[in-house]
Order: sequence, then C-alpha cells, then structure tokens
Amino acid sequence: MQTRFLPIVAGLLSGLLLMGCDQPLCQNSPPQYQFAFVAVQGQPLVTDSLQAKTLRLAYTSTSGSKVVVPLTQFRPIPTTTQYRYVYQLGYELLESDALSRQYAIELDEQPVGTLRLTAQRNTNKCDGWMHLTEVQANQKPVSIGTDNVTYQITIDR
Repeated sequence: MQTRFLPIVAGLLSGLLLMGCDQPLCQNSPPQYQFAFVAVQGQPLVTDSLQAKTLRLAYTSTSGSKVVVPLTQFRPIPTTTQYRYVYQLGYELLESDALSRQYAIELDEQPVGTLRLTAQRNTNKCDGWMHLTEVQANQKPVSIGTDNVTYQITIDR
C-alpha cells in the first residue's frame, strides 16, 4: 500500500517544486526600455537610418577614457510613430556595476545633451532584474510615456 502512495507523493512534490519561483521557468523577462529623441519643437531628432546610427551614448570610464556605448546596447529601431526612430536600451547597460551613470548624448559625434540613468535591482521573487528608477535628461527628470515603454528626451537644437 505504501508503494502506491510513493509515486503520488513524489509527483505532488515535483509539481510544487516546478511551480516555485526559484525555477528558471518562473523568471520574468528582463525589462525593456526605449528612448525617443525629439527637438524642442516636437519633431523627431533623427529622420533617416544613416542619421539614426550617429545618435549614440558615451560615458567616461573609471580610468578617465571615453567609452561609446555599442549599437548592440543602444540601437535605433524604425517605427511608424511620430518619433520615426526609438532607441532600445540593452539590458547590459543596467547590469553594469554602476547603479547610476551619466551619459553624453551625441549626434554626429557632437554632444547635444546628457542622460542620467539610475537603476535598482528588483528583489521580488521571479524578477531579480535591474529596473530603471530614474531618468534625467539635461539634469531634468523624465517620466516614462503613456505606453509604459518609451522615455521622450527633448534635445535643444
């Protein structure tokens, strides 16, 4: 009789373990953030694919050298929205050892503004990712848009 219950108990315990958040299947996907850059008048800052690749982020490393964020970590994505292009922030930038970092926004290798990103690790079960907690453009707070994905950054140009 005990041997009949053993498979049932083992099956129940396995099911409970698989449903726990410590399992990889429970882990949420990392957060995604997009940035749209517009001129003061509200027009898109970049309008074509060649120009879109010239908008980039750079920062100064701890050794004092300039580091340009690669396109894989801050890449332009064409859209059908009023922005023409949004920039997808790679999760690697948030996962770096700096919880808050100041970036220079460059267009055609010329500085056009600053962007400060502050992140904090979410400690909830099934998450554990770094999430943006504050975004500042040119020393002013920027709120996430109504789409809950895009931050609109205004560049005075």
